[in-house]
Amino acid sequence: KRPIFVVTDTEAAARRMAADALNVGGKADVFPSRDYNFLNTLGSSREYEHQRIAALWRLISGEIDLLFLDVEALTQKTVSPVFLKESVQKIKLGDQINLKNLTEKLINSGYDFTEQVDGVGQFSVRGGIIDVFSLGCSKPVRIELWGDEVDSMAFFDPEDQRRGDNCEELTLLPAAEFSLSNEKLIKILDELLENKTFKSKKHIDLVYRDIEQIKTGVSVNVDRYMNILPNAAVFLDEYLKNSVLILSENRNISSRLKSLEESRLTLLEDLFKEGIIDSGSHNFFIGRNEMSGIISKI
Repeated sequence: KRPIFVVTDTEAAARRMAADALNVGGKADVFPSRDYNFLNTLGSSREYEHQRIAALWRLISGEIDLLFLDVEALTQKTVSPVFLKESVQKIKLGDQINLKNLTEKLINSGYDFTEQVDGVGQFSVRGGIIDVFSLGCSKPVRIELWGDEVDSMAFFDPEDQRRGDNCEELTLLPAAEFSLSNEKLIKILDELLENKTFKSKKHIDLVYRDIEQIKTGVSVNVDRYMNILPNAAVFLDEYLKNSVLILSENRNISSRLKSLEESRLTLLEDLFKEGIIDSGSHNFFIGRNEMSGIISKI
């Protein structure tokens, strides 16, 4: 069965239509738009980013066949299906786990290491106990190890820490659309600097500062580097292959897209002037012409 993408002019309309589909038994979800974090803004919410990843995983794993989104979300980059599949890890009872490797994988996948888990995209480690709140789960899961073997897994309440139902299998989704280990990001940036790929002096200075910051153990937000990450950032046409695309209220969508293009042009010009992005690296969004090309191929 071919999945169906329904595009609306606003996210509110997409959510209303998804709710209607669910009420009549449809297997549907919403793919929201999100604000890219081009700056290293601390404490910014990643709720919509988490919703996007979870929705795409449900789509490619066959859990849903209806995806509702607004035109802003359609024209943004997201995690590639190849990278998403490679980043997912499934854990079952009796599995052998290297705690150090799992910890590194969670950090490199965008999870936050915390003392106590109380939100999606967080994990903690206490001896042989790992608490992790994966995307798509309603509650976090506590994994208890006996040596390197998964001895038990159960959901728990993050408020009172009480154990709930057992968990037979846990699917760990990446907690960031664009994620990379610090070592790999430094290597990529060093190679691009050596090859004189970047043209803007302000941006080159920023890249050097980012490298030094990463070396101190402080991660940087990679949204501004999404276009140089290998096999990571794609537009949704990678998911639209062999799918059905429905445009709801085409005239309203076209009007919204025109408004988005104007505001995005101003945003990218400002980011370039400040050295946040490099000249020629404006391929963060799809415009009207590119979207027409994608629609014609479906």
